[in-house]
Amino acid sequence: MTSKIRASIVIPTYERPSKLELTLGSVCDQTADNYEIIVVDDGSESEHQHDVLRRFEEKEHVQVLRQENSGPAAARNRGWRHAAGEFILFTDDDCIVPRDWVQSLVAGFEPGVAAVGGSLFPPEELLRSNRFAQAHRFRDQMSYDEPDEPVRNEGDLAVGGTANVAYRRSVLSEMDGFDESFPLAAGEDADLQRRVVNAGFDMKYIPMCVEHNDDYSWESFVSRAIRSGEGTHHFHQKHGGSRSIPRILFGLVGSLAYIPLALQQSKNLDVSFLYVLERMLNRVGELKSTVYS
Repeated sequence: MTSKIRASIVIPTYERPSKLELTLGSVCDQTADNYEIIVVDDGSESEHQHDVLRRFEEKEHVQVLRQENSGPAAARNRGWRHAAGEFILFTDDDCIVPRDWVQSLVAGFEPGVAAVGGSLFPPEELLRSNRFAQAHRFRDQMSYDEPDEPVRNEGDLAVGGTANVAYRRSVLSEMDGFDESFPLAAGEDADLQRRVVNAGFDMKYIPMCVEHNDDYSWESFVSRAIRSGEGTHHFHQKHGGSRSIPRILFGLVGSLAYIPLALQQSKNLDVSFLYVLERMLNRVGELKSTVYS
């Protein structure tokens, strides 16, 4: 490492030892040399998790912070506030980053750009055979513009998701980081992006892909879709535009209207069904949070 740390990687983690091990292996094997890694363990109790953390903590540029379970927003805030780098890179404990990830994100910054980020893809082998992985990829293609060249804009870019993004530390300080009132790992990253853009900063997308080491099972599909809807509720509650229960129910039923479009775009009945089902489950999560908030 050089004497001056330019980039700090922050990874919140909770009870994912096998996946975390792969994540840490990838962030420790970077082409950059002036970076540090800060892992924030959010109250894990399993011995396997502790073993993984202890093993990587022995590496020179890895620090492990431990806290009571407080959620990923609080863990990320603790990490970046402890960090020494000018640029704070975030990824999750179920992601595998490419070797030039740190170098590419840091190189993407220019004056006026608050954050640089890229895409999140399922593993290639799962994209060939797993319908849930294919549906995940199709949803992103339907939702985001992912150009082949770097693009700078005030917003509306596939940037800000904490699996693959870097922020200037000064901007995080100005925004006071992530809003810890978001109760789940959903919506808090979009909230930060919204506040950054509203403050007059630009975001920048670069074609840099991080691999999402998800199980891509029925269970993870349903859980992620409902959690995303819950995050949507809390995002709208904070920024205005909260939807009434009748409107959410209308959106739930109205999701069925996307079947023809999904079929036209994907040419795959299974993927189209899962795409529409995910939209419906999003509304279920939003409804759940609306009823119980």
